[in-house]
Amino acid sequence: MNSKLEKLVNSYKYKSIGQRAGLHIIIVYAALCEFVTVIRCFKSVFWADEAFTFWISNMNIPDIIHTTSEDVHPPLYYFIVHYLVNIFGKSPFVYHIISVIAYTAMLILATTIIRKLFDTSGAILFITFLTILGNTTIQNIEVRMYSWAMLFVTIAFINLLFILGRNEVKYFAIYTIAILAASYTHYYAFLSVLIMTSALFIYALFRKKYRLRVVISCLLASIIYSPWLIILYRTFRQKKDDYWIKDIPSFVDCMSYIYKSEKALELLLLIITALIFVYVVFIKKTTEKYLIWIIIGLLSVLGTTLAGIAVSYIFRPLFQVKYMYPCISIIWLILIYCIKELQHGRIINFALTIVLLIMCGRLYYDRILSENEFQIEQDSTMSQIEGIISDKTLIVFDDESIDWRLVEYYFPHNPSRKTDKNDLTQLVNTDALNNYIVITDENALECDMCIQGRIGTDKLNIYIYSN
Repeated sequence: MNSKLEKLVNSYKYKSIGQRAGLHIIIVYAALCEFVTVIRCFKSVFWADEAFTFWISNMNIPDIIHTTSEDVHPPLYYFIVHYLVNIFGKSPFVYHIISVIAYTAMLILATTIIRKLFDTSGAILFITFLTILGNTTIQNIEVRMYSWAMLFVTIAFINLLFILGRNEVKYFAIYTIAILAASYTHYYAFLSVLIMTSALFIYALFRKKYRLRVVISCLLASIIYSPWLIILYRTFRQKKDDYWIKDIPSFVDCMSYIYKSEKALELLLLIITALIFVYVVFIKKTTEKYLIWIIIGLLSVLGTTLAGIAVSYIFRPLFQVKYMYPCISIIWLILIYCIKELQHGRIINFALTIVLLIMCGRLYYDRILSENEFQIEQDSTMSQIEGIISDKTLIVFDDESIDWRLVEYYFPHNPSRKTDKNDLTQLVNTDALNNYIVITDENALECDMCIQGRIGTDKLNIYIYSN
């Protein structure tokens, strides 16, 4: 008897030690990932969509609502940026760190809930996907809404699992808040959670214990989002006739985006995901709770993809692979669950993590070098320009070369004038203007002084005309 008790105590002791060690390892790993992400937030090289964020977040709340009602993205992210920059300032670091806040929340989810659900090794693999893939590397710090949209969709999908397992009010409440937040952050995130919730609703029709709470959740979400549905419909009517996207992505391109990296690694990870999924679901046969969770997750991701492609073919291109970003974490979660069900799941998780770190680590390093190079080039360009112009110097630009919001961001104290690229030659050959510079990618303008440099992500020519 004493021998059995001693074995039980020792087993508990070693298990506790192992759990604590795993917790310490994942916290250190998450902290390192956070560090290598935050150090990239000091850069001030932006592109046109980020400049749009600066512009719209500087408005008051009624104007943000009005402007986003005529745009292709809903307003929640801009509200977040508006309030945070008004508290902490409008430095490049603050703008970047707002996206990192959502990334940090995902790291916290991974080190706590995801670790408890799918083992430490699975959570580490999830963090690796979240940090080092080609798409996450960009979106974690880009001054756009994608990291926030992914956070809200991920919270919804995790709470969907809790709903299926525990059917408690608090999980329905969190789920409802998450799907509303996703819907007010990005329209394709709205589509993902709409498919997810519709599938849950259909399932609940056949499971009495879920029915009432699912119906209440759906009704609340529908009532709160219904005012914006009218705006979404109006936006679709407008953009189906005139939108900037020219090409329609293929289904293969969209699936590859889930593990955005080198082509060989993308293919390898997709094949591994498919094989492990087939084994766990059809051969090993998972429980009903996880089976329904997986089916709903796959419907959400595949439905978002196929709907975006179908709408683009029927009307006009309205979808690009980046719009999948909010829902790709669903596939990562399904993968780490399926790996957990395998006999040597931990070994597989660690092996995949090492492969990712080796193959994507170089790409991540190259990305940092490229960002540093862009920053040095831009700093040099702006230093030369600022040494020549004054606050009264007119900034002339063509909007094919640089977005007017970028001009406003980089030259906040100068008057500016937008013109057509074809009119630039005529403009500089007249005496109508004096003390001005022209920013363009044109190479043939007559000028005694020209700076070839970088403003934002593009290389441009800056022609100086001053009397």
